[in-house]
Amino acid sequence: NSNPWSNMSSSQDANLSERAQALAADTSWLDPVVSSSMRRIGYSRPDRMLFIEFNTGALYVYYDVGPSVWRAFEKAASHGQYFYNQIRDKYRYERL
Repeated sequence: NSNPWSNMSSSQDANLSERAQALAADTSWLDPVVSSSMRRIGYSRPDRMLFIEFNTGALYVYYDVGPSVWRAFEKAASHGQYFYNQIRDKYRYERL
């Protein structure tokens, strides 16, 4: 389980990670989705953070995700397909 933040050099990255941890402390605000790979999703507009809880129970945050990406993801017919095509490997992320 490697941590993509292990080589953080800026305090801004550290602050983002701390903010994500705080938001993830209570995940009751995440919305359930019907998906073969995801359980719940959520978005913090002020922080531009996308949260995805996978069916495995793993919770990830994706950083600097714009509101239009969130809206498209939220409304996608297939959350998994949208994630794999538009989000995965395109945004910085952290497992929480």
